[in-house]
Amino acid sequence: MPRVSLREEREQNNMTNSLTNISLPERMKWFVEARFGLSLHFGLYSIAGRGEWVRSVERLSVEAYQQYFDSFRPDAGCAREWAKAARLAGAKYCVLTAKHHDGFCL
Repeated sequence: MPRVSLREEREQNNMTNSLTNISLPERMKWFVEARFGLSLHFGLYSIAGRGEWVRSVERLSVEAYQQYFDSFRPDAGCAREWAKAARLAGAKYCVLTAKHHDGFCL
């Protein structure tokens, strides 16, 4: 997918910065009206393909879970690609989980 243009990136930054000046009720109104967004819950467990609680449910040891850590190699531009795909699908917002219950941080 093509990269976001500098103009689009500047617009996104302006929107993010302007949100800090908006009251909570106004932000909540926007969120309810936006209706469609994308939530990305992405981490080591993605490799296992059995859900984000795989380590707990299957009682995997640190050593067993290490194999996922060792092979986790997301593409550097994958987040930008996901954001672009979400925008093209009509999503008004995107939330990325950056720290997981298994202790892994992106």
